[in-house]
Amino acid sequence: SRAGHMHPALFGVLVVYFVTHIPISIILDSQVVFPRAWYPAFATDLFDFYTSNFPDFLFANCRTRYPYVRWIGACEVFLQLPFFFAALYALARRREWIRIPAIIYCTHVPTTVI
Repeated sequence: SRAGHMHPALFGVLVVYFVTHIPISIILDSQVVFPRAWYPAFATDLFDFYTSNFPDFLFANCRTRYPYVRWIGACEVFLQLPFFFAALYALARRREWIRIPAIIYCTHVPTTVI
């Protein structure tokens, strides 16, 4: 049986992806959903640095010109972020139940970038 088998390189890429996306989602991306007052100065400074140095006009203007970006952020906070934790658990424990949620996640992500 090949249950729980995954190429070590793929395993490593997935772990790095989920581990790095957890703090990014919490510290940066969630700021489009929740009030800035909820965040420490380093987080709001990071948000301001990102929006002033990178050409992400949707993210930078999400509260004024592009409010639908807040809905995309809400999807990330309430759907994707919990999935990141579940995926890391499933990868660490070699659980196969993560396959269907992973397919759902993989089909949802393109909808947040289109």
